[in-house]
Amino acid sequence: MTGQYIQIDSGEIFVRMPDRERFDKDKPTFVFIHGLGESGACFAEAAKRMPDVNIIIPDLPGYGHSRAAENNDHSTEAQAKRVLQLINILQLDKITLVGHSWGGDVGTLICKMGGDLITRYFCVEGDLHLDNVFISQVSSQAYRKLVAQEFEKWLHSEKFSEFVLGWNIPAAKNYLSSVRLCNPEVFGETATEIMKMCKTATPDGILEWGHIFAELPVQKTYCWGGRSIQTDSPVIRFLDRNNIVNRCFADSTHWIMNDEPEEFFRYIRKP
Repeated sequence: MTGQYIQIDSGEIFVRMPDRERFDKDKPTFVFIHGLGESGACFAEAAKRMPDVNIIIPDLPGYGHSRAAENNDHSTEAQAKRVLQLINILQLDKITLVGHSWGGDVGTLICKMGGDLITRYFCVEGDLHLDNVFISQVSSQAYRKLVAQEFEKWLHSEKFSEFVLGWNIPAAKNYLSSVRLCNPEVFGETATEIMKMCKTATPDGILEWGHIFAELPVQKTYCWGGRSIQTDSPVIRFLDRNNIVNRCFADSTHWIMNDEPEEFFRYIRKP
């Protein structure tokens, strides 16, 4: 895999993917979408664990190696449309889509808008429920209180680092490294949008994105970590009530692909 910039309507987007001459249309194609503050680097294990498929991993505009969008629209819907544009530019179809955390929200909207382009969808701890938004809650509060320059200092401060490292999980250091690369204003805007989405929650705490996910006609699976979500939580009851396939990775936190990479990538690779 190599990293390259591809021109889309709102500027260039950085994409990790096979060299064009090595792209095999006869192989399955997987597109991975990262979460809030992260980059495609969070799926670094994908190429090693799934050498027999085409892997596409973009850094969404404002994150990782992709600059903020030229039109300054970094809403979840806008990001989903950009991924769909990338898919069309690369002439992909019959895609397995994998979205982690907020990337799961982007993925849900991609599936809603993408029609038959997506054949399978793995939502990895996407924001279906109020309990999934712990990073956004803290970050949105700081973003609303501080001017842009002060928010950037906060995001790069020891206080934020202590908050993340306080999770006491292996993925924390990698997450901090990704946050250092992202555009602070885009990060703050996205966190604030996620918290606004919380106002759509039904009495059982399910967000609008959760209901959209439940109604998607695509073959879908919700993946969750046993150290992140409780088996009797409202989101698991919601999934079971709607007969949605879900898979618990018992030894994982929110970052399943980092905590149990061998099992996770084997699971999503299965036909």
